[in-house]
Amino acid sequence: MHENHSSFPNPTMGNASKQTTANNDTDPFGRNEDVAKMEITVLSVTFLVAVIGNLCVLLAMHNTKKKSSRMHLFIKHLSLADLVVAFFQVLPQLCWEITFRFYGPDFLCRIVKHLQVLGMFASTYMMVMMTLDRYIAICHPLKTLQQPTKRAYIMIGSTWLCSLLLS
Repeated sequence: MHENHSSFPNPTMGNASKQTTANNDTDPFGRNEDVAKMEITVLSVTFLVAVIGNLCVLLAMHNTKKKSSRMHLFIKHLSLADLVVAFFQVLPQLCWEITFRFYGPDFLCRIVKHLQVLGMFASTYMMVMMTLDRYIAICHPLKTLQQPTKRAYIMIGSTWLCSLLLS
C-alpha cells in the first residue's frame, strides 16, 4: 500500500527549501548561485589555461629556428582552432554564467552560436587531418615526398572550410 505524504512538510529540507521556493517563485528561470559560482570558476580556469597554453605553443613554434614541417603546420592550426574554442565557446559561456542572461540582439546570438560550433568542429577535424597525415607518412612514405606541403595546406584549408560550412 502506498501512502501519499505530499501534504506534510519535508523535515530534511528545512528553511533552505522555503527560501529556494520563494526565489523560484519570483524568478521563473531559477538559479542555484553555488553551482553558478563553481561553473564560473571552472570556465575561468579553462579559459586561462587554453589561452596561455595555446599562445605558448604558437610562440614556441614561432621561435623555432629549424624549417617548419607539415606537423608544425598542423599543430599551429590546431592551436589556432583551440583558441577559437577558448574565445568563442568558453568565453561567451563564462559571460553568460556571470550575467545569467544574454544581453544582445538575435543576430549576435546567432553569430556567437555559429562560432562556438565552428571552433569545436575545426579543432576536432584538425586532429582527424593530423592523424590522416601521420597515417599517410607512415604507411605510404613515398607519397609524403611528392608535394608534401601542398597536400598539408589542402588538408588544413578543407578542415577550416568544412568547419565553416557544417557549423
